[in-house]
Amino acid sequence: MTAARADTLRLFDMAREEDLHQSPGFGFRPIIWHLAHIGVFEGYWLLQKMQGERAPDERYERIFDPINTPREESVNLPSRQEMESYLKRVRVRATDYLDKVNFDEMNPLLRDGYVFNLVLEHEYQHQETLAYLLHLLDPALKSRPSPAKEDESDAVFTQAATTPLMVTVEAGAFEMGCVWDTFAYDNELPAHALHLPAFKMDRLLTTNEEYAHFISEGGYTRREWWSAEGWEWKEKENWTSPLYWKNEAEAWRVRSMFDEGKWQPAHPVTGVSWYEAEAYARFSSKRLPTEAEWEKAASWDASQNQKRRFAWGDESPTS
Repeated sequence: MTAARADTLRLFDMAREEDLHQSPGFGFRPIIWHLAHIGVFEGYWLLQKMQGERAPDERYERIFDPINTPREESVNLPSRQEMESYLKRVRVRATDYLDKVNFDEMNPLLRDGYVFNLVLEHEYQHQETLAYLLHLLDPALKSRPSPAKEDESDAVFTQAATTPLMVTVEAGAFEMGCVWDTFAYDNELPAHALHLPAFKMDRLLTTNEEYAHFISEGGYTRREWWSAEGWEWKEKENWTSPLYWKNEAEAWRVRSMFDEGKWQPAHPVTGVSWYEAEAYARFSSKRLPTEAEWEKAASWDASQNQKRRFAWGDESPTS
């Protein structure tokens, strides 16, 4: 929890506070809203729910509750310094609780430290959201973390010519949902057997080059590839290419977190909505996979008749 909090604060160090108090666009709340919201969630579960304490700050309970305070009303927020002071107060009481708590196996919130993992996973989720929101900010408004890590935009993505384009996932049952003794949200439980007919799936992710071909063939102007709802959204939002793409002198450029980077043909395409992905699939005479198809393709080991934690097996990934 301490390491996660340090990572969260480093994300906020990337931009000036005045810019963090602005919405990055698309109707999102100001970026800094997420900082105190993380603490409110922690206080609710570890202090109020588990120990019956009063809310650490009634005003924060109201401002940083996404249900009680709509996005458009998330304005005139406290300073970062005040928010961090609130976070520290909550964390001191939370760790005091952690020191004395008994992980009662009969209590589903305490069994295996579930409620603490819930708070931790929630912060991880908001780190992911923050990375997305910070990407929306103009690169000129951000600075690289120090010391700067290797710029991933310098990596070159390639695809072997011998790679099969699609793989067949045979018909049969598999276990959908979380099957391990580990943290999982309730929408991944309970694990259950599900039978699927055989299907084929692309072996690799759609690349920038493949998606650019869709655009050049009239992907954003030809109605036949879009659902009614997707076309309506495309027209409303004036989509003409993935988010962050820019066409200059008949060549594509893509904006990264800190600058405008080189467009790489073999890089997996990002910045597209579900509707754009659906239209691309239809253009390719295919369709998007269902949730169950994706989960089976990504995790089921038919030879062992069991689920893998990762696509390569159960070993944790290296850094």
